[in-house]
Amino acid sequence: MEKSSIKNNFLYNAVSKYLLLLIPFVTTPYISRILGADGIGQYSYLYSIVSYFVLFAVLGIQDYGQREIAMVQYDSFKRNQIFWELTVLRSLITTIVLLIYFIFIQFHSQDKIFYYILSFNIVANFFDFTWFFQGMELFKITVLRNVVIKFGTLILIFALIKTKQDLLLYFFLMSFSVLIGNLSYILSLRHLIKRPQIECKNLLYHLKKTIVYFIPTIAVSIYQILDKTMLGLLTGNMFESGYYEQANKMIQMILTLIYSLNTVMISRVSLLFAQKEFEQIKKHTKYDVQFLAFICFPLSAGINAISSLFVPWFYGPGFERVAEIIKFMSPLVIVIGISNIIGTHYLTPCGLISKSSRALVFGATTNFIANILLIPKMGATGAVIATFVAEITITIIYIIYGYKAMDIARWPGFIWKYLLASIVMYVILLISCDFLNANIVSSIVQVVLGGICYFIVLYLLQEQIVHALLDKIKERLLRMKNTKVSR
Repeated sequence: MEKSSIKNNFLYNAVSKYLLLLIPFVTTPYISRILGADGIGQYSYLYSIVSYFVLFAVLGIQDYGQREIAMVQYDSFKRNQIFWELTVLRSLITTIVLLIYFIFIQFHSQDKIFYYILSFNIVANFFDFTWFFQGMELFKITVLRNVVIKFGTLILIFALIKTKQDLLLYFFLMSFSVLIGNLSYILSLRHLIKRPQIECKNLLYHLKKTIVYFIPTIAVSIYQILDKTMLGLLTGNMFESGYYEQANKMIQMILTLIYSLNTVMISRVSLLFAQKEFEQIKKHTKYDVQFLAFICFPLSAGINAISSLFVPWFYGPGFERVAEIIKFMSPLVIVIGISNIIGTHYLTPCGLISKSSRALVFGATTNFIANILLIPKMGATGAVIATFVAEITITIIYIIYGYKAMDIARWPGFIWKYLLASIVMYVILLISCDFLNANIVSSIVQVVLGGICYFIVLYLLQEQIVHALLDKIKERLLRMKNTKVSR
């Protein structure tokens, strides 16, 4: 099966990840008005608890499996063996986790029915083979399988969720769609995988390795999931959980672009590292850092500036506090972007997971302590501040680790233009808020205005990516013109 280019893989993976967020994003204005902040908060809180069981079921296989498959993607025998060994290991772990989960449910009679429905998320882990396709750099397959499932779920939500009493059905649709989506991957495996070839002694080896990869995964979950859990436990206020969930959802939409690039690059850089193509790694790193700055700076500044007019019409009455939380969250786009690119271009491909784990554990501990101190007093805002402190801590440690190897001292020299253009755009958008009202037209105007300002400043600064885009547009227009003339 033919592989796609890095550019196409990035686009495929971006589409795939956006589809995962498409349902909650597109349905947010509708669901916010039907279920209310407390209904959304209840879903966020209970789902955060189930997410811990899912994390233990995955046990680091997602990242470890992708890296291992990427390094042997041209060796069909080793690739087949690694696939089956990791699949057997994952099945055993998921079965154990599922049994523990059902025991856990028996002690929570109040929300038992919701927990049973959310168990589909754990069962789906049996059939999650995205790590294999990502390791093979076959991102197109995962996208095509997701499209029908996600749009089908989207239609069902609008068709079936009509009142606040449909909260249980909403839980079912959101969870069952994950299972159906994962089951659909099996069809594509038939052409890539042969009969099982398993060496039992390797299962223990893989288990040890996945645990190493699991440490940073569980550490990250402390401030990605635990925030929601602690909001429910420390405040007892589902409205605060609802506000946090909606603001976080918006930031995750933006971070999807970063995660898409990094997921693609883990496979490619791991392969280049195995082939000792160090010059190619440096070339990819410089370009990716530029592209990261190109999208992160304006998106962070933009969502901060327009949130005050965007939130009221998008979420509806009662969600005004979401705008305040988004403003606090917006810098995370830049901070997480930096730490992710160091992780995917240096720490993970080089197998330096222990260093990454130490940084993440330290950041997670910082986040946990900050949550205990801030959430009781500040609610959702306190959770955001705690997350920001944790992310800054991790990013600083990552920079120290990769400073020499990634030549980070040179980064300011080719990203300052994006920062300057974003600042100019931010100021103009803030001024525009005084002349616009909170409606969809105003938000569209602000997005267009911000984009135009950003690109004009970069054009005046002779920025490389913008001029390359303009050259491609000119080339395509010229080609279309010549085609018409020839006809």
